[in-house]
Amino acid sequence: MGTFKYYPGDIVGDYNVKLLDRLYKKEPRTWYGKFECPYCGKSFITRIDAVKTGKTKSCGCLHSEQAKINGRKASKTTKHNLNGQIFGYLEILEEADDSHKKSYRNGSVWKCLCHKCGKICYVSQDCLRKGT
Repeated sequence: MGTFKYYPGDIVGDYNVKLLDRLYKKEPRTWYGKFECPYCGKSFITRIDAVKTGKTKSCGCLHSEQAKINGRKASKTTKHNLNGQIFGYLEILEEADDSHKKSYRNGSVWKCLCHKCGKICYVSQDCLRKGT
């Protein structure tokens, strides 16, 4: 059995993230820990090696703050302006109104003109990107 490299109270990585507690291990050698965010003081749980390598620098407040500075919302999906672009036979006319968005999971829905049949259709941004 090997010895632990980090103990509660240690600073892990280059971003002054303090390890509060070593929580559990997932196979084969992935340790999770409870950390204190150096920016806002909240505690969060993540992989110890992610903090050590700098992949995780905060509880998420740093990402949210940077998104505010850049004038965007912090989200996992990025909304692109696709007006006028063509995907296969579909030409994007505009973003769909709320009545058409309810039938899709959260994400952007676009009003499209099909150049093959001439009909208007509504397609999610995900389907446009993936070509489905």
